[in-house]
Amino acid sequence: PEIQRFAINSLYTYAKCTDAFIVACPPNLVHAETFEVLDLNRYQKRAWCRAEVLSFCCARGPEQVYICDGDGVRQAPDEMVESMLQAFR
Repeated sequence: PEIQRFAINSLYTYAKCTDAFIVACPPNLVHAETFEVLDLNRYQKRAWCRAEVLSFCCARGPEQVYICDGDGVRQAPDEMVESMLQAFR
């Protein structure tokens, strides 16, 4: 719990020091223990991932959020970023 609190509190500081946020979600990635597929769809639903994106957007704005998957690197669609931030409204 103490380490987790420090990690959560560091999100904004880390985001403020970066120029871009890249969501790394390689295709066909499966969790070794749960066998869950860890794709972009799953990333968008995880609370921790949403908190990372929120922190970056608060520090830098949504324009520099990118996705890196099997199709290369591209800017994250506005709809994707917006839907991830909906959890905090």
